[in-house]
Amino acid sequence: MAMISIRANEVTTTGVRTNVVAMGLLAAPVATVALWSGLTSHPWRLVAAVLLGLVLMQAPRVARQWERAVILRLGKFVGLRGPGLFWVVPFVDSVSSWIDQRVILG
Repeated sequence: MAMISIRANEVTTTGVRTNVVAMGLLAAPVATVALWSGLTSHPWRLVAAVLLGLVLMQAPRVARQWERAVILRLGKFVGLRGPGLFWVVPFVDSVSSWIDQRVILG
């Protein structure tokens, strides 16, 4: 579920943030297994490839140019990441918050 915050006449949303690298990590194992074994011969391989793709899809994150991500590993602070592409360990690391570093004049 996405959260919406309104600040200085600007609406920003946080929540699920997908990117092209994550979609590629989902599609690569599925396409490989589909081409290798065919869809009808062993459907369990396709199911395993989809599950592997879903796990790998959660590893890459992208921070915008003005953002930093706070990384927690099993609830303990690890560091700040960003801007750009960075990797987290699925189900172990979490991005607890995104820090906006833009200067807002007002």
